[in-house]
Amino acid sequence: MKEVHTVLCVATLCHSGCLKSQVFKAPTPHTVQELKHQIQQEVTGIPVEMLQRVMGDVCRRLTECLERNGGHLNDVIFGK
Repeated sequence: MKEVHTVLCVATLCHSGCLKSQVFKAPTPHTVQELKHQIQQEVTGIPVEMLQRVMGDVCRRLTECLERNGGHLNDVIFGK
């Protein structure tokens, strides 16, 4: 179960751009192998506290989504 939480946290961080900005900082990876290495390096460096905070936020959002029967969340702004 711990692996699932970590994957969700990393996916959330990736989606938010936090991890992406770190992976693509100079020097920019030029091959898939370099990209995989950069991602592994950055994921390994994510502090446990950040993962716990992100996971708590994911759980809070899922709970709110269930309470709203799949409706919109209060703090989510949808772009056009």
